[in-house]
Amino acid sequence: MTRAATEWATCCSKWSDRRSSHASANLLLPGLQDSSVAVAIAQRCLESLKEPFVVDGQELRITASIGISLAADSSAGAEVLLQNADIAMYKAKARGGDCMIIYSPEMSTGARNRLSMENALFHAIERQQLLLHYQPLISAKTGRLAGVEALLRWQHPEYGLVPPGEFIPIAEQTGLIAAIGEWVLRTACTQMNDWYRRGLPRIAISVNLSSRQFRQESLASTIKKVLTDTGFDPQKLELELTESLLMDDIPRSKTILAQLKALGVTIALDDFGTGYSSLSYLKGFQLDTLKIDRTFIAELTTSEANASIVRATIGLAKGLRLRTVAEGVETREQATFLVNQGCDVLQGFLFARPMEPDAFLSFANASHTYLLPKSTREDTEKIS
Repeated sequence: MTRAATEWATCCSKWSDRRSSHASANLLLPGLQDSSVAVAIAQRCLESLKEPFVVDGQELRITASIGISLAADSSAGAEVLLQNADIAMYKAKARGGDCMIIYSPEMSTGARNRLSMENALFHAIERQQLLLHYQPLISAKTGRLAGVEALLRWQHPEYGLVPPGEFIPIAEQTGLIAAIGEWVLRTACTQMNDWYRRGLPRIAISVNLSSRQFRQESLASTIKKVLTDTGFDPQKLELELTESLLMDDIPRSKTILAQLKALGVTIALDDFGTGYSSLSYLKGFQLDTLKIDRTFIAELTTSEANASIVRATIGLAKGLRLRTVAEGVETREQATFLVNQGCDVLQGFLFARPMEPDAFLSFANASHTYLLPKSTREDTEKIS
């Protein structure tokens, strides 16, 4: 297929020296007097590729991402030109593909940084640079510790503490997410078992799954192996998924969820309300928990629209017999509102930020048994 597309693209130019790999092709256009000619040729290639290819009797359609690298004279080496074209091509891919981008020098800094981070991430597990922080979940009914969420962090010797938003996309694009995801599951289960032995109540732990993890054929078998190896109770493991992830391929999502539920784990729908799912599909998924996104909680007491959304979500969850968790609870007023509306669990900086393992265990073993603010406790008792 790539060979056929390359031949097709080559025909778009009056002159070219073609070099191709399994997933890409390089077109060398010597003697250009004007960059607009390269742009015109690239545009012609994009338009030509819109026509279907017939392979073994099947019509196939593809799109291309084109990066253009220009040199004013022969002083630029071929390796540099190809490298710059690659950088521009990846920029085009990042925009969604089916487009072209001309290389500019400022692109190189970002590309070099990304490549450096990608190489470092490849060794992060073996160099023990990955770690989990733990954030408590508080029961809105009892005010006590009701669970904990494991949150991945990367402590790099040069970059410092790298936010997940920066390295998780790289891990997904490079395929490293499989090994990292298994490490997170294994570490979380092992840590919980250790805490149980040291007196921690047998609360559940929540672990996030990325989109690429969720689509892996080996996901269920990997989780089963981790549970078997660690001897961890599957009923104490909750897997968090985003609604956009589930809605991407509904039949496939239902199949995967059935496989996971067969293991005995519970499933939480994370960031609920920020995606585009139809409420009618919720009952078709084997869910246990709805997590209300922090964006609605942030303006809970100042926006009647957000307050209405939260009320409706809690009501919907109750109707579907799902547990509700409110993320991003930061003020006493927010906690009071959520308790009064019947939300089951609260999570946020009002109680604690994500903590290192020792700090979390100290938090869990502290003398206080009621973690809700006093006014919220009084409101809860009135409701009771």
